[in-house]
Amino acid sequence: MNFDGTDGRGKLVAETATIGWMGKPEGYHRWTMSPDVSFGCTAGSRIYQNRYASPPNVYLSGGGIRIISYDGDWIFGEFNLSPAGWTEATQTGAGAGKVNIRGVFRVRKV
Repeated sequence: MNFDGTDGRGKLVAETATIGWMGKPEGYHRWTMSPDVSFGCTAGSRIYQNRYASPPNVYLSGGGIRIISYDGDWIFGEFNLSPAGWTEATQTGAGAGKVNIRGVFRVRKV
């Protein structure tokens, strides 16, 4: 998956990603089932989260967020989910699965 607005085959899709954590602005934060430390990404009709299903149970993804630097304005970090869960609703039904995700980010604190 690319965050450049394409699906890897050149087709444009709508994508959004959110990473959230509460607490110290630096260090390592493991994923939680609450919004305290969370990941979500929507790519077209597919939704990725920091949890995955193996019916009848839902499990927390391994990994978390590492804040590498914070200068009072900009936050730089990395994240990994091993595995992340995905769901997708289509006209022909619904699908679900697991995938590993890694990434880096740089955001301005608001």
